[in-house]
Amino acid sequence: MWVALKAREPSDPIERDFERDVEERVTRAIGAMLVTWRLVTAHRSRRKQLEEDLIGLLSNYHGGADDASTGWLGSCHRDEKIRQSGLWNIKHVEGDYDPGVLDRIRG
Repeated sequence: MWVALKAREPSDPIERDFERDVEERVTRAIGAMLVTWRLVTAHRSRRKQLEEDLIGLLSNYHGGADDASTGWLGSCHRDEKIRQSGLWNIKHVEGDYDPGVLDRIRG
């Protein structure tokens, strides 16, 4: 249904209200999230390793402590890596990570 709504601009007022409601709920949910920004090293190899480690840490591909929410849209995705990892970015989701990655980003 979401794909159908996003494929065209809804002309029906009910569809527009529904879409507006969904967008507002998503905006509130994202706005309530804790976000951390960190400048990453300019060295490509270090940046690549950091990316791989963080994705591996967050991925539930091999099991994990924090499953995706029951309403997460990725749970219905056709790509098994997205469904299983709980992440939209599937690059490196199957990999291991260095447990010291959190110490590295704390600096």
